[in-house]
Amino acid sequence: MREYLVAANASIADLELRSNAVERAADSLQAARQAAAEIGSRDQLAELGRCQALLALKLGDIDQALEAAHRALNAAQEEEDAAELGLCLRVLGQVLAEMGNGEQAQRALAESTELLAGRPYEAARSLAALGQLRLRAGEAQVGRAQGEQARATFIRLGATQDLAEVEQWLGA
Repeated sequence: MREYLVAANASIADLELRSNAVERAADSLQAARQAAAEIGSRDQLAELGRCQALLALKLGDIDQALEAAHRALNAAQEEEDAAELGLCLRVLGQVLAEMGNGEQAQRALAESTELLAGRPYEAARSLAALGQLRLRAGEAQVGRAQGEQARATFIRLGATQDLAEVEQWLGA
């Protein structure tokens, strides 16, 4: 039962981060880590690391974000979970982009998109991040095309928050 508590709190933390509820996200992430420690679970280390990296990114602590993203990536590689690896690569790409490492960020986001191909929503989130990065790097045609592709997926899936974010940077 406690392992569900870990996953639930980690998922809640992720949603809170996406809603900019940073303090609540930190509390949910702490509850997830505490539950994982109590049961000695290592199953969600990648997910917890991703959340920690995103939280650190929101708080402006780039060094901690990069460290947590690498820990999450290592955990996903150990688990040999391609989907989790794709999610971790997206977070690493976001951190690298924030650091100004555009080429490395593009590689991480492109690989993330490929690994998540079987999960359309998650692949579209990675593709949107890649498109936005390319747009900012002056690759307008490619960036816009990737944004439009992600936009179409969000429309098809009814992902209104993601759709609004993509439309904002596309200027749609």
